[in-house]
Amino acid sequence: MEVEQGGASKEGKKMDSKLQAIQDAIVEDYKEALKDSLISIILYGSAVSGEYVSGISDINLMIVTSDDSLEILDRVIPLVKRFRKKGVSTPLFVTPTYIEQSLDVFPLEYLSIRSNYKILYGKDVLKEIHIEKEHLRLQCERELKRRVLLLKEAYLEGERKNKFLSAVIKASVEGLVSIFRAIIFLYDLDQPKTKRQTVEKACSLLEMDPALFRHLIEIKGLKKDKIKDIKAIYTDYLNALRSLSKRIDTLEVGI
Repeated sequence: MEVEQGGASKEGKKMDSKLQAIQDAIVEDYKEALKDSLISIILYGSAVSGEYVSGISDINLMIVTSDDSLEILDRVIPLVKRFRKKGVSTPLFVTPTYIEQSLDVFPLEYLSIRSNYKILYGKDVLKEIHIEKEHLRLQCERELKRRVLLLKEAYLEGERKNKFLSAVIKASVEGLVSIFRAIIFLYDLDQPKTKRQTVEKACSLLEMDPALFRHLIEIKGLKKDKIKDIKAIYTDYLNALRSLSKRIDTLEVGI
């Protein structure tokens, strides 16, 4: 890979330029479609954290409007379809009222978005939101225990077939980093930028070995038939989730 002075590769600069062009088009087209109903366009996830990989990563958006009618969605159906071809996931469409009234239901999701976001247009509606720690702890515990049940159910349904178990693990790992971010938040510590740093810091706080979780995040990008020792990984993952859920269950949090 050719590197220019200062350490930036030409490929990296080309990717940044391509991503910026998509962002600019998103702002222009959604402003035109939604007009005065548009409050904010928020980019979040890997496109902000620096972990975006073209062809693999999604471009994630939250679009805040003053109106949550279906008429608003009708206006943007062509845009959603067009930008999907450029790797943009279907945006989350919310209103300020919806955000305010759902913080107790989805604290994990809001924390994950707020950890890596960028305002492409309009008002920063996430800056002042307050996430209750006990709501967050409870959702983390629920998500972990749900994963334990799903892994056991899938083990029975998949009849121990490697490809099936590999697919189950990859699907289950999705969102695991968000739980680790929440753990760090519950300890009132600053959020790391990358997934790897997040795993390391959370495991250190809970006195757990991060090696398995690092490996799980790494194999998420592998083809199912390239994952070795799947039953051993499955067993270790199940045990780790049980241990993690017990620690979250007994974790005392403040306000």
